[in-house]
Amino acid sequence: MKRKLVFLLLSMAFVAGCQQPSQGEQDQKRKDQANLEAEEQAKADQNKLNEQSLKLEKDLQRRYRFYNAVNQEYTGKIKISGTEYGISFKSQPTIPLYTGDRVRTVEEVQTDLNNLGLDGTIRFWNLKNTQAASGCQFSGVKGFYENGSFKLQSTECGNIFNVFFSQKIISSKEFEKIETTAVESGAAVLSQAILEKKQEKVAALIVQMQSTLNGTTQNFQLEVKK
Repeated sequence: MKRKLVFLLLSMAFVAGCQQPSQGEQDQKRKDQANLEAEEQAKADQNKLNEQSLKLEKDLQRRYRFYNAVNQEYTGKIKISGTEYGISFKSQPTIPLYTGDRVRTVEEVQTDLNNLGLDGTIRFWNLKNTQAASGCQFSGVKGFYENGSFKLQSTECGNIFNVFFSQKIISSKEFEKIETTAVESGAAVLSQAILEKKQEKVAALIVQMQSTLNGTTQNFQLEVKK
């Protein structure tokens, strides 16, 4: 009876010993667990980066709407020293808007944010002599998003142009009396509507032209070319 009991205990100990994983198996299990945790952490980190990238994409789209709102040709007239001139202004965003399905890296979106701006050309011509024309080109102009305005300035141009968004062309009488604060507040309201996708395009522009030679200023309006 004692022999049988001893044999049974030895057998159980032997079986228990066989069921325990070897040192190599334990090491592999720990390695697999570490790899799993690393993969989960990598996924979490990537998800965080994707969220950051998508947030930047929304900001990029918002800013792009500002520049695209004036992606058209505007025309108007101005009288300088008794001579009437025609004016045209054309502009477009400096880069196209990304429309792909792939979630881009934060660096890619940030590059677009840094490069986004406005390229524009403004031209003047004598209405009595269309061959007498001059113009200026502007590249990478950054807008004042909340104010609904941007400044056109170049070392090759004899004037600086402060441009404000406007809902419509104002009559000459009203335009002569309009206060700067009214222009600025109207531009800010319109810009907010553009940024929030409540409006797509800007119908008119109010421009303050300042000479770089003597500092004199003159205001004029531009409307979308018909």
